[in-house]
Amino acid sequence: MAVLLGRGIIAALNSSWQAAAGVSLAAGVVSHHLVFRPFEIDGYAWHLVFTYFGAAALLIVSHVQLADYQLVSALLRVLLVASAYNVGTVTSILVYRAFFHPLRQYPGPFWARLSRFYALGKLIESRQPYGNIQKLHQQYGDIVRVGPRELSINCPSAIHDLYGTHAKTRRSTWYMQTSKETAKTSLFHTRVPAAHKLRKKAWEMGLGFKGFSQDFEMLKSTNEHPAIQGVHESVAFLCAIGAVPWLLYMIAKIPGLTSYNRFYMWCNQQLRDKRMALTSEKQIFGAHEPRDVMSWLFKAMNEESTRVPLTEAAIQEDARLLILAGSLSLLANNPRIYQRLQAELQKQFPGGITDWTYEKAKTILYVDHVIYETLRLRPSVPAGLSREVPPQGLTIDGEFIPGGTIVAVPTYTIQRDARYWAEPLAFRPERWEGLSTEKSPWLAFARGQYVCPGRHLAMMGLRMVLSRIALQYNIEFPFGRNAESLSAEQARAILTYLCDDSSISTKMRSYAKELKGYTAPKAICVQCDLVFDPKNNIYKDCCYHSGEMEVDDEGDFWADHDEDCHGIIDSEEMRKEFSEGFTWNCCNKNGEEEGCQMGRHQADPAKSKRGMGYESGTDAESEPDEEDEEDEDEDDEDGSEGEQNEPDKKRKRLD
Repeated sequence: MAVLLGRGIIAALNSSWQAAAGVSLAAGVVSHHLVFRPFEIDGYAWHLVFTYFGAAALLIVSHVQLADYQLVSALLRVLLVASAYNVGTVTSILVYRAFFHPLRQYPGPFWARLSRFYALGKLIESRQPYGNIQKLHQQYGDIVRVGPRELSINCPSAIHDLYGTHAKTRRSTWYMQTSKETAKTSLFHTRVPAAHKLRKKAWEMGLGFKGFSQDFEMLKSTNEHPAIQGVHESVAFLCAIGAVPWLLYMIAKIPGLTSYNRFYMWCNQQLRDKRMALTSEKQIFGAHEPRDVMSWLFKAMNEESTRVPLTEAAIQEDARLLILAGSLSLLANNPRIYQRLQAELQKQFPGGITDWTYEKAKTILYVDHVIYETLRLRPSVPAGLSREVPPQGLTIDGEFIPGGTIVAVPTYTIQRDARYWAEPLAFRPERWEGLSTEKSPWLAFARGQYVCPGRHLAMMGLRMVLSRIALQYNIEFPFGRNAESLSAEQARAILTYLCDDSSISTKMRSYAKELKGYTAPKAICVQCDLVFDPKNNIYKDCCYHSGEMEVDDEGDFWADHDEDCHGIIDSEEMRKEFSEGFTWNCCNKNGEEEGCQMGRHQADPAKSKRGMGYESGTDAESEPDEEDEEDEDEDDEDGSEGEQNEPDKKRKRLD
């Protein structure tokens, strides 16, 4: 038998080159239908790569040792065989996906049905995957094929079917990026429902505390923590590669390939330190009640559940997830809504920030409405959470979805769909006065068994930050700037600048000057409020109105305006935000139209003193005017002026 097998192998090695190529071509087609299609191979990408090159090396050695080929001839023959195999495999995959796949009847870009690299290319091109998905739904309808076996479903009924408590779907292969073994993945990447349920309990018990009972102390230093810096440097790359899950898995297995490795190593060190501390306190063995998330996770690991093993690798992954989940920010950019928010807070805290307590803040519904509306317009996961349909398939909105299909509800798209939201692009917290987050197509914290375990902690943090800032500050953007023109680094610097600690504020000012794109401050024109360079001030650069703005009573712009609800019309804030509702008394032009006078810019020294602009060659922050210092001394001497408790007096202004 062995002799016959050996003769057969030698005969195959000595077969014609055409025959070898033909057999390899057929083998590629067969491997596609017998291996790649039936099995979930995303987590075995490296295994397939090593097997492929291992087989090629074995063929080369076999040709040289058994068939007396010269090394060059053996290399060329194996190259031909490998190329034929590749052509057979790729051709079979492309033809099947384009014309015979169960999802062939669903509309979508032709190239998207062939490969996920199409989505990767579009993402790199636009850097907004959620925007691409929204355009596809506008073009093709509610159900769009966005990948070889991926569907994007933009309808509310899909939320219950895919993410509900009793949904039969499971997390897709995208969640295998760290490991395909449940015992070595974080809570976020766990795909087995039973494992997720048990692990989630420890998180829910500990998420009211800090992760490691310590923080990054980033506010005490102008330097970004190396671990967090690694995350910031890698997140864009990882998000882009995430469009091709198996490629993301391969890259994640290469040690030190990205800056994310610094974050990985920092977490491991914190984990070792925490374990040593807990061991010394005997906390692992039940001597004390766990105090933070990691304590609960160590406790769960030491209980050694036989149903869902929790290994050291899994806890390392949970540590990274915990620290990433601690980064949350909120930006509100609507003066009228901000004024109402401040008014609501003033009712609850008439004494200002000194009266503030979280127990009272959490009862103010409008604070929650502002948060809900912000998360509607700017969801944390805009592209949606992918799920895998069970083998028996699933019917959604009357459409049958075959088993094994990867589906997702595009969060960004459905939360801006005019069919489900009145004025979908408008920032209107008032809409939530009659809405429920559970009954609306709103997916900020997911749904069902995979609902975010830190949602209550996140809401608590958002309520605290938003309410305290609104009580203390009036916030507006510099002239000519808006939310879209600020980088993430600049926004972070501005928010940190709001800190009451003067030493931190000073450091943040120096940090802001080092940001990319920072330019030295220049003068602000008293006539047109534009920033200009005094050294290059040409005649007719300044276009301005010499008169004042007056309310346009003749038009119908203010017809639906209720001053009791929306505030007084004739105010500086309204002139800035709704200039189209005013007219200039110098020329009777609409408030939006350009000036009627031309001339040179004239610097406004008053605004320079307030930090809104600077005279050429001076630094208003580092060199305050003597008059300002004298005014401050007079205020200190006048006790009644320094101890006013009116909220408007206490509230600071950041221009």
